[in-house]
Amino acid sequence: CTKYFHRWVGSKGKPHIFKLWKAEMLDNADFIICIRPSMINYLEKLNEISSFENGILFYSMWKGYQEREDMKYFLDYMESRGVKIHTLHTSGHADIDTINRLLNKVDPKMIIPVHTENPEWYLRYGVSVVIEDNRIEV
Repeated sequence: CTKYFHRWVGSKGKPHIFKLWKAEMLDNADFIICIRPSMINYLEKLNEISSFENGILFYSMWKGYQEREDMKYFLDYMESRGVKIHTLHTSGHADIDTINRLLNKVDPKMIIPVHTENPEWYLRYGVSVVIEDNRIEV
């Protein structure tokens, strides 16, 4: 399969960031993805080309949300695909020192900033950074 992932998953006419990678690149690859229950269709398509078996999901929202039907379905779906769920409540945004410590510890090969007003800030780490569907090589 040489199709790009955005051909598998549409987002109301807008290709998702995964359009940068060919589908076979995700098979047996280690990756981190930030997800929420509304992304269930996206995850179903992703699971067609890459197994979630032995994956880990860190549930970081308020525990009360787990009583909602959409969240129950989402968590059940992930568990049925072999994903172990850990609850780790967090809130707020990370400060610069926390981001520095995280990225120095993880030592990523690529950074995909999400929910930021200054994605170019991540260029300081000397790795590939994906900014609005464009890969910038450093």
